[in-house]
Amino acid sequence: MPAILAKKLGMTQLFLEDGRVERVTVLEAGPCPVTGIRTHETDGYAAVQLAYGATKEKHLSKPELGHLRKADAAPHRHLVEFRDESRLLDRRHRHRGRLRARPEGQGRRHLEGQGLPGHDQAPRLRRGPKSHGSHNVRAPGSIGASAWPARVMKGIRGPGQMGNKRITQKGLTIVQVDAERTCCSSAAPSPARATAWWRCARMPSAPVLSTTGERPLDETAFGAAFHGPLVHESVRAELNARRQGTHSTKTRGNVRGGGAKPWRQKGTGRARAGSSRSPIWTGGGTIFGPQPRHYTFKVNRKERRAFRSALSVHAERGTLAVFDTGAFDGPVDQARRQARARQGVNGASRGRVLVILTDADRDAALSFRNLAQVRGVIAAEGTGVADLIGAANVLASQSAVDELTARAKAQSRSALGCADAEHEGDDRPVEEA
Repeated sequence: MPAILAKKLGMTQLFLEDGRVERVTVLEAGPCPVTGIRTHETDGYAAVQLAYGATKEKHLSKPELGHLRKADAAPHRHLVEFRDESRLLDRRHRHRGRLRARPEGQGRRHLEGQGLPGHDQAPRLRRGPKSHGSHNVRAPGSIGASAWPARVMKGIRGPGQMGNKRITQKGLTIVQVDAERTCCSSAAPSPARATAWWRCARMPSAPVLSTTGERPLDETAFGAAFHGPLVHESVRAELNARRQGTHSTKTRGNVRGGGAKPWRQKGTGRARAGSSRSPIWTGGGTIFGPQPRHYTFKVNRKERRAFRSALSVHAERGTLAVFDTGAFDGPVDQARRQARARQGVNGASRGRVLVILTDADRDAALSFRNLAQVRGVIAAEGTGVADLIGAANVLASQSAVDELTARAKAQSRSALGCADAEHEGDDRPVEEA
């Protein structure tokens, strides 16, 4: 049936057939007896009236009870009309069709009222200034001119009621129907992200360039789930650690001069001045300027699994490739370097390539370091989360993949050891006083 009334029960998540986990809204739909049919001959329009929400007779007025008795329906709280639906319904208590999973649709719901907030809480509005003894706490400010038009123009935004209105959400999908409990689950149309919290994927592997084979990758290092907040925090920590923090400015106590009063306090016609090194003078000190500091912050040990998340993203998207450095007996010519760099990953030339090598791959580093398509050539032991996240494609040597795997597995064991130590500390008996 194209239209039905339902009540929201709550939110949950479902695992779909393609392996994705989707957030869904659980609705209790029906039963919805038909209480009226509008036709063009009698009413001037075609519509069907449905009832929903069984209630007691004492909660309804006599005209409402009479209308429901005329339709041979039990007392219901809500009566809603749907236009152009009369061809699918009859005067019986239930519709002819069944509720089934549909690819798309739309839902309308009523927002709860949130009262009458002031100007500082209304959407897209702000309060006045707070400094210098301002009393503009909840005032909206200027809302019109004085001389002309001497009134408030139409369309000026101001405080008012929030909520208590009906909204329409389009693009919903009914993903599951429970006929026994008359429940259905509707989900948003957008699929889960490629790097979702839960996923079902094949064993990780990476193609080997210049061959048709693939290299299997370690499940622990390249098959971890992506954790967005941890990756974001690790990238911030790495980028902050690269900042030198040597910026410095001089305050009025550090600049030279300004010991004597420039002129007497009164009688000169000029503004009062006590020092020529005042912050408002040219050559004076700087107030609230940057001072030398460090930007580093601590990343917890259990949060270091962001490195495995970054590696797993490239392995899952197919943007990680492996090549053999045995062919690099020395720095190769420009054409060969361009061919290897632009071949990139899976033959894709979009985005720049990050080349990860080891100390033994010196000839390969000299071949890749000055290509326009290469984002950078870095060592495997110094590769960070920010380097992996910022690269569209990753090209690593065989030995570099082994070193990245060892680093990721070492961090995994370190995190597990930290968790075990915490659990062991929780199991210690409490000494009696």
